[in-house]
Amino acid sequence: MGHPALAPVSFISMALVLIPLPWHLRARNVATVSTFLWLAVCNLYHFVNAVLWKGNVDIRAEVYCDISTSLYVAATIALPAAALCIARHLANVSSPNRPPPNLKDKRNRIIFEIVMCVIFPFVYRAVVLISQNHRFLIFEDLGCTISVYISWPTIIVFYFPPVVLALVTAVYSGLAVRWLMQRRAQFRDLFPSASGMSSSTYFRLIALAITTTLGTLGFTLYVLIRVIASSGAIVWVSWDFIHTDYWHILQFPTAVVSPSRMAVMLAMWSVVPIQSCACFVFFGFGEEAMAEYRKYWRWVCRVILRRDANPGQSSGGNLPSFILRSSKVSRDHHKVEMSTTVSRAAKRQRDDDSLFGDRLDVEAAKDVSPSYASFETRSQSLRPYTPPLDRDSQIESAGVSVRSIHVSGPSSSVESEGEK
Repeated sequence: MGHPALAPVSFISMALVLIPLPWHLRARNVATVSTFLWLAVCNLYHFVNAVLWKGNVDIRAEVYCDISTSLYVAATIALPAAALCIARHLANVSSPNRPPPNLKDKRNRIIFEIVMCVIFPFVYRAVVLISQNHRFLIFEDLGCTISVYISWPTIIVFYFPPVVLALVTAVYSGLAVRWLMQRRAQFRDLFPSASGMSSSTYFRLIALAITTTLGTLGFTLYVLIRVIASSGAIVWVSWDFIHTDYWHILQFPTAVVSPSRMAVMLAMWSVVPIQSCACFVFFGFGEEAMAEYRKYWRWVCRVILRRDANPGQSSGGNLPSFILRSSKVSRDHHKVEMSTTVSRAAKRQRDDDSLFGDRLDVEAAKDVSPSYASFETRSQSLRPYTPPLDRDSQIESAGVSVRSIHVSGPSSSVESEGEK
């Protein structure tokens, strides 16, 4: 009997956990972003395994198994470490004895969270090599997974660190809730002055930290007790003894796996989708999420459906955060091109005037600017009024010699009768 739901559940969980990621990236919350990314990596790992080893235990994609199992082991410590960072930050925010954070405090917090959520997981993965007795194992439908030799060093380096982090997270979470309840009278003024987060974000973050803590503690302690009970005497022999068959890859079809062991493995597998759904429930229906969903819908209506979702509103600010505002850029680029064209044409016109005298090419000006005709009309309307000359004045002015009156064209002129 196979497990056809593993692949679609993993894919849906990965999509759900990635939905709230953009606005947390903008907020630069390292611990929360790390939680989403590590869960996405774990879901991707489950999805690929379920596809490649559906109904088989063939040895394939060995490099992928080396990389993916290492990332999965790192994620087992990265998730409780991220929960610890979240709870620690929330406790500091609500602490009555802590002054408002300055730039140095924020920088130190970011460095601490990067170390705990990124660097420490890979150090943990390197230490686990002490107890890893096989390169990896392959289970039918579940794919490749890590193999460790059960001994006291394994319990210390593999099982204890997540439990310790979960306990510390529980302490910080309790302090955060306690201090928040003590300062509930100053609740509205607490967040803007301390960290800029809203009360809704605070409660969702503390819920995420508590959920991760309970899941890590409950699951790790259950597996640890089961392993100790089933392994009998746990002794460490030597490094050479444990790593003798390191390069031997073991394969386990469903027929040779006991139902109780398969139930435990499926329970281990289900932890990641459950945490992913919890993250989406906590952050997929908040104020930031709803605002982002509205932007998605407006973009779909404008670009795909070719209609305006809100006819009474302008389109500015309605694009999702991951989409380049190409229409605005195109309009701005068009304006720059038109301005550049007009400027270049005007410069050429000034050069021609300086070269050929005071000639004005009216037709060129009309071609450069479509609004020239309206400008000329306005200019004529602003000229001072000149009364018409009587007959004697016209005869008197006929003796004046006008060399050339430029009208249009490079050298057109009219000679007066007096010159002839």
